[in-house]
Amino acid sequence: MQRWKARDEDIARLRFDVKTDLTPLLTSYNTKQLFLYLTAEYTDEATHEAHEVVLWDRIIMRGQVNDFRAVGVPNGAPRTTRPRIRIDDAKSVYTWRNPGGSFQDVHEANVTLHYSLMPYVGMLSSGVAATARDLVEIPDVKRR
Repeated sequence: MQRWKARDEDIARLRFDVKTDLTPLLTSYNTKQLFLYLTAEYTDEATHEAHEVVLWDRIIMRGQVNDFRAVGVPNGAPRTTRPRIRIDDAKSVYTWRNPGGSFQDVHEANVTLHYSLMPYVGMLSSGVAATARDLVEIPDVKRR
């Protein structure tokens, strides 16, 4: 019996901050929950293949809107109940793997926060909640 050896592959993790205002999405009486997910889109320069991976996700129920930190509120000012999202120094939930096994030919990625809105009644809708200001540079891989 021959055993299969797992191939050596590079994996990546991402730390990120998110600041966005989701007022239009969460203030409707028909909003039941909101599914947020962070993706990275990149091109492997060796194969010229485009990839998109999900790195983080979270479900926000209508009653959880006030659990998020308010953005831009000065010290001492009352907190607003507006559904603004602020996530500081979060880690990716899912491991980022390149199908080619290596990030050697991947130098930058476009990071985007997407949403899917689930209403009480009606059709699901989805879109882009925020995008990174600049492309995220992928550093050279450190080998052990």
